Amino acid sequence: MRLSGLLFALCFSLACAPLAAGVAEPEWTALGWNGRGCDGDVASVIELDDGSLLLGGTFSACGEVSATALVLYDPATNVLQALPAAAGFRGPVRQLLKLGDDLYVGGDRMMIPGASGEWAFARLDLGTGQWSVPAGSPGGPGDMFSAMVSIDGEIYLALQSGSPNLSRYDPVNAIWTELVTFQNPVRSLSADGGDLIAGGFFTQIEGVSALNIARFDPQSGTWSPLSAGLSGFIQAIAVDADAIYAAGQFTFAGGLPTDRVARFDRVSESWTPVGTGTVSTEYVSALAIVGNDLYAGGLFSAIDGVVAANVARFDALANQWQPLGDGVAGEYAPGVSRLHPLAGELYLSGGFQYAGGELQNRFARYQPATGNWLRVGEGSTTAANGLIYETISTGDSVVLIGSFTQIGGVSAREIAVMDCQTMEMGLLGGINDHQISGDIYTTIHHQGAIYIGGNFTGVGGISAPFLARYQLASGQWESLGDGLDGATRALLADGDDLYVAGDFFNAGGLSARGIAKLDLQSGQWSALGSGAQNGTNGFVAALAKVDDDIFVGGWFQEAGGLAAANIARFDLASGSWSVPTGGVDDMISDMKLVQGGLYISGGFFTANGTPARGLARLDLASGQWSAPGGGAQTGPMWVDSFLLRNGRLLVAGIFRSMAGIPMNSIGSLDPGSQQWSALGEGVDYAYPDFVPADVTGTAVCGDRIVVGGGFQLAGGQTSTNLALLRLPGPLFVDDFE
Repeated sequence: MRLSGLLFALCFSLACAPLAAGVAEPEWTALGWNGRGCDGDVASVIELDDGSLLLGGTFSACGEVSATALVLYDPATNVLQALPAAAGFRGPVRQLLKLGDDLYVGGDRMMIPGASGEWAFARLDLGTGQWSVPAGSPGGPGDMFSAMVSIDGEIYLALQSGSPNLSRYDPVNAIWTELVTFQNPVRSLSADGGDLIAGGFFTQIEGVSALNIARFDPQSGTWSPLSAGLSGFIQAIAVDADAIYAAGQFTFAGGLPTDRVARFDRVSESWTPVGTGTVSTEYVSALAIVGNDLYAGGLFSAIDGVVAANVARFDALANQWQPLGDGVAGEYAPGVSRLHPLAGELYLSGGFQYAGGELQNRFARYQPATGNWLRVGEGSTTAANGLIYETISTGDSVVLIGSFTQIGGVSAREIAVMDCQTMEMGLLGGINDHQISGDIYTTIHHQGAIYIGGNFTGVGGISAPFLARYQLASGQWESLGDGLDGATRALLADGDDLYVAGDFFNAGGLSARGIAKLDLQSGQWSALGSGAQNGTNGFVAALAKVDDDIFVGGWFQEAGGLAAANIARFDLASGSWSVPTGGVDDMISDMKLVQGGLYISGGFFTANGTPARGLARLDLASGQWSAPGGGAQTGPMWVDSFLLRNGRLLVAGIFRSMAGIPMNSIGSLDPGSQQWSALGEGVDYAYPDFVPADVTGTAVCGDRIVVGGGFQLAGGQTSTNLALLRLPGPLFVDDFE
């Protein structure tokens, strides 16, 4: 079908070329970013002498600028540009601090131009553009700064590592001093005149009783409590001439209830609630003072009983919080993680995608004087401004589902579709928002329709408990049968039969433990097995059909009355259950039949006693288990996607290697020889992370593979959450699911 939409705002010289006989090496097409705001977290913002702002974080691009962890922003012109001195620098950046012409950068595993190794602290001479690492700076595994402030020309740093501590650095004499070691990290520091205020999760500090917040006097070197402290973890501190404010995971201040924000009065030296004391279950993680007003940000729909979308201003005269217009919102982690008061304005960062009702990714600007939200950067996201969960090939197009609101230059909420001839992105059925009331866990394409399952109860304005169908020809959503009483986690279509698996106990009013079959012609449900022992005693998350059998995988210890280790087999002809020899020691999330072997992925470590972390193969002829490629995995490991293409099995998920061969979250396996091959640089974050990037979906699209998930780079270039890959070998399609 021909789909309307905007052509991607970059040259698809590879994608638009005629089909060739094949290529020798993997070819990635990166889709960039080019959207408003940034594609990653903005952790710290400072103002430079010329009025421009320097942003630091875990992004790979902001606006039209590809910039790893550091980028400049001019508020006067709304222009983002690269920091020349950042060439060769790699974050992540957690804290920025300017003292005179020197910029101090705190982070973790940072690569500093001119310095070998990885560091958590560095200095940049803004005049000369020269980097240096002060002698004695931390840089070991796990070293990361959670807060950094300056007092009287010295720098105080909260270091989060194996032994969290509070340290002081004297830039003049280049001396490091460890002040105190904590059992738990200190998350917030604030300068209060010549004193330091520290907040976190502690009951004493240097032998002084202090509940989660304390004051340090650098002159005397002593700590003191702030009255009786607060009842829980403190994440943010702000100060003015009259008071000290704290926010975090506490619900009492001075013995009175408060909705996670409290005020310490300097005159009475006592804590009081901020507001009337209506306590919610949500949280506040950021504070800022602009002018005479206190602002709070976090993840909340209301604060102290006042409706506000994740950010609010406190009206001291009315003793009440006020919303900031439409606030900020998004499809995934929509809250505010930090507030940055600069030059009379308020900048916000977090996981949101909207600010003031307009698209604005992860970094926003608010003018308190006018009450207006302003754009940061311009343009449309050429990749995806949210995670991709599912990619479904329909033959001439690929449907993408995720937490995005803009993708391929098109505004599309959670669902979009790519034309595999033109590579245009468009709206499924011309609809921007399909009104899905919850999360989608699984999708398939079958007989001209897209089937979705998850934990939603409605879609497209109709009631559809946990399961729905979208007819591509008519553009209509339909419910299926009488629905389920729990989430759907896996779907398998076979002719007129749809197998549905998940967390439910009933399907269409019929008892069905975790799996049921729906006749698509009659709309009738049936259980797999009979009586009280049909299905499994846990949840089913993976399905595969092998001849006349249905294999099921998930988290269960019994299937059809038989002891089972998370995998079982149902014989359609006899209507009976059986269990393969052995099993796996944790849950199964996906299955794929390839050349007589059933490939299984999940959270397990062994298969029938054989080391096979997250990925195993069951030989259906011999019943033997093995680790594909002959090697067990180490480090973070999860497989989310299987795809058969050009005679090879494309495996994607969260991993750094397969059978000892380095590869970033996507690789290729020869089912015959059991040899693994890397696919170029794969996908990754623009900064080192202990957990690799995640590929959650792969789908055939013309001569390309659409790759979706949660990443910032593809083939070494900026391509946020979405990229295209051409595989080596002849161009034929083995698989459309």
